[in-house]
Amino acid sequence: GITEAVLNSVVVPLLEIYIQQSFYNKMKDLFQRYLQGKEAQIKDKSVLDDYYAKIREIEKIPIPTVTAGGMEEEIKRVSELMALWVTNIRFNNCVDFYDINRVAEDLALRLLNAVYDLRLTNLNDERHNYPGIDLGDKEKKIAFQVTSSSDPGKIRENLETFVKKDKKTYPNGIRFLILNETKPKLSGKKWQAIDAAFNPKEHIITPGDLIKEIRKLYNGDDAERARYYRIKEILETEVAVKG
Repeated sequence: GITEAVLNSVVVPLLEIYIQQSFYNKMKDLFQRYLQGKEAQIKDKSVLDDYYAKIREIEKIPIPTVTAGGMEEEIKRVSELMALWVTNIRFNNCVDFYDINRVAEDLALRLLNAVYDLRLTNLNDERHNYPGIDLGDKEKKIAFQVTSSSDPGKIRENLETFVKKDKKTYPNGIRFLILNETKPKLSGKKWQAIDAAFNPKEHIITPGDLIKEIRKLYNGDDAERARYYRIKEILETEVAVKG
């Protein structure tokens, strides 16, 4: 069932993030409906009271206005869709629906290919639960692990597995796409003892990092702008709420 830890670590932080977005009220309603459906599982009703109190506190914060303009409107829309995608993953995981993670891998593959101009394939199609990594580009010799966890222990385990099993195939290293906004604070020297080429600051990527790269594409040349619109089309098709 839902725990206070889940509410404090997932729901409230996301609400505080989404206050920056124009679709805040839609997200707030979604969270409320979700929680109301779980009320029977919450033994301590004070947890529920605290949650709604925090919603009321957040509602007092004025929603900032965004200056009208082509680029800002475009990036704002991409940010909204990216946030919806990550929220969907995290809430499904909260209710133990982990099949969503496989769907997330496939969407991440398409986005990463478009953002970084890669040719990644899903390695789990070649071998079920491929150890250490999920996606690989054998031409550019780079691999990705896609996860919703920012647990340093899991990152360490996957990095060690990658070095032992796949470093020769992907000598340009591994990247971690963390599907939340919590980037772990890791000491570079500690991790470089496992893989000298691994740089946590650059090689651990969050959705926010992707949005920064997407903004660069929008401001780039015609080919890069075309990649931007391909990314937006993917998100509109796979993530946007229909109807």
